[in-house]
Amino acid sequence: MPSAGEVIEAWHGGRIATTTATSNSTTFTTTETVTDSVTAALVNGERYLVEFWAGFASSVANDQVQVNLREDNLTGTLLAFDVGVMPIASVIKAFYVRREYTATATGNKTFVATGDRYAGTGNVYRGAASTVPALLTVTHIKEA
Repeated sequence: MPSAGEVIEAWHGGRIATTTATSNSTTFTTTETVTDSVTAALVNGERYLVEFWAGFASSVANDQVQVNLREDNLTGTLLAFDVGVMPIASVIKAFYVRREYTATATGNKTFVATGDRYAGTGNVYRGAASTVPALLTVTHIKEA
């Protein structure tokens, strides 16, 4: 608890950008495909948390799906990924991918979520609906 007269610094962190998807992505196979993107205004040297919550499904049981979080675009630096087995055909499996990111410049920065079928033979998609949206967010977590 602060003492009388002690100066307390205000913290103004919090979510600064969100993309919400409420419908399924197009289908894809072994070609890595952007499913979602978000752009946030960042400040050089400050830290952010980039998070992606989404469900993915494949038309074939036991396919493996890789979900990636990248800087900028499809060929940008890979920040984080997860690989999961689709246990039942056409049933959504939840993924959560996150990464802390320190801004290297002040200005707008884009992050993308991508997916690809890592192994198997089915058609894959990122699932979403108004009641279960896919979210790609940027949260400001630390001032420089």
